[in-house]
Amino acid sequence: VTRHKVSAAAPSLHSTSPSPPPPLGIWDLVYRTQQHADFDTLYSLPSHSKHWRLTRWTAPAKMTRNKAAQAQPRILAVDCEMCHTTKGPRELLGVSVVNCDGKTLLRALVQPRGRVLDLKTHITGVTEQDLQVVTTSCHQLQDQIRKLCTEGPDTVLVGHSLHHDLTALRLDHRLIIDTALLYKYKGLDKCTPSLADLAERVAEFPIRSNTEVHSSTEDALATMKVIQHALKHGIQPLEAPEIRVPKEQLCRLFMHRVPAGTTEAQITALFSSSEAAPLPSTILGPTWRAGSTLGSAEVEFASVDAANLAFKHLKCHAQVHKDVRGRPQKGVLLPLQSTLSSAEDLRVDETQKVKLSTIIVLIRKNACHGGLMFH
Repeated sequence: VTRHKVSAAAPSLHSTSPSPPPPLGIWDLVYRTQQHADFDTLYSLPSHSKHWRLTRWTAPAKMTRNKAAQAQPRILAVDCEMCHTTKGPRELLGVSVVNCDGKTLLRALVQPRGRVLDLKTHITGVTEQDLQVVTTSCHQLQDQIRKLCTEGPDTVLVGHSLHHDLTALRLDHRLIIDTALLYKYKGLDKCTPSLADLAERVAEFPIRSNTEVHSSTEDALATMKVIQHALKHGIQPLEAPEIRVPKEQLCRLFMHRVPAGTTEAQITALFSSSEAAPLPSTILGPTWRAGSTLGSAEVEFASVDAANLAFKHLKCHAQVHKDVRGRPQKGVLLPLQSTLSSAEDLRVDETQKVKLSTIIVLIRKNACHGGLMFH
């Protein structure tokens, strides 16, 4: 099997500095994406399901590797706008496709599948008035992108967490490059850098601020610039950004994987197992996303020291670990109550019986050592 070498060449015994890494080709980046430990999980798309479409290229990884020494393919960057409808929380709302010259080949809104529950206008910038003049269907948009993918002998789609976009499009195209699978922070292998961070620090192409709405065209262009930088300069792990968490957040512990129906009293009880542990002053939540049975809550204490002490005394179901950003986290058993009313139970006791069960919820600090968001 012919394959490009992606590791740096061995330095000369007489050299005083390491040789620069050899330039990468597009097939190298395709191969690297496919070699990521999460690739098969993220990109095992249900392409034979209803409403899904296949492009011409759905080759398995082993076929792609054979192409390493051949001519470089065309690359197209894709980014989607999504909204929440009765069909799901990530339904297609719009898409942009940008080529390697930065030219926008396609920018369109579609009529989402299902009844719209939330256009997420604060993120997408799309309003109900915008949709009133839109006649394009998701199926028609699929055809347009499939046509773009077949205009050359080989077309590679690139994006950041591209599986979300392909799922929204209901489109299976196996030749892809995912910048979220190419880059990582040093010492934080499971933490995915954001596109905004990659665009600014790798490609020197700052995109929107936190107060600006999302632009699928800008994000597609940013992804393309990150890919072009990787092709020219190689890929290196990034230093984690030195972002400090606001002091008011340090007084809180974040609780997630909270089952639906959990009460504030149940959450408070988790922190009452030790007399030395301070009790929460406020519980924000819990809240659950539409269609989800697991939610989250923020547990606030009187001070940073009180929050740290409460975390210290939490009874941990397993060893204390760190989340993807390096923040200390514990798995804690949350007792649940479920009512049994079967005929057998009623014969034993004429009243309804209560069965106690438990579920593991995760509680973490909002910062790493020294108040840093990453460590």
